[in-house]
Amino acid sequence: MQVSFSSNTLRKAYEEHRRAVKRWGPDVALKYIQRIEALQVAETFSDVQAIHAFEVHELKGDRKGEWTITLTRRARLVVIPSEDQRAVIVKEVSQHYGD
Repeated sequence: MQVSFSSNTLRKAYEEHRRAVKRWGPDVALKYIQRIEALQVAETFSDVQAIHAFEVHELKGDRKGEWTITLTRRARLVVIPSEDQRAVIVKEVSQHYGD
């Protein structure tokens, strides 16, 4: 699957592990890089949704069309899949407090 990033900061955090660690800490940084790599090797977003451990789900309301992938207990990766599900845009890493 084609993966693009909504910002240079997110792209550089993927390309340079130390930047990810500085931004989010070692645990989130490791999971962030692993999830991006999983997205890259998947053929479609549906393949990623099938991985139970990723806890993929669609957001609601004005964020409909955005999906989250669990990084750690509180950290989530927000992505926007293309219509044909063969590409995603990495939008953000956010903290989830609703558990």
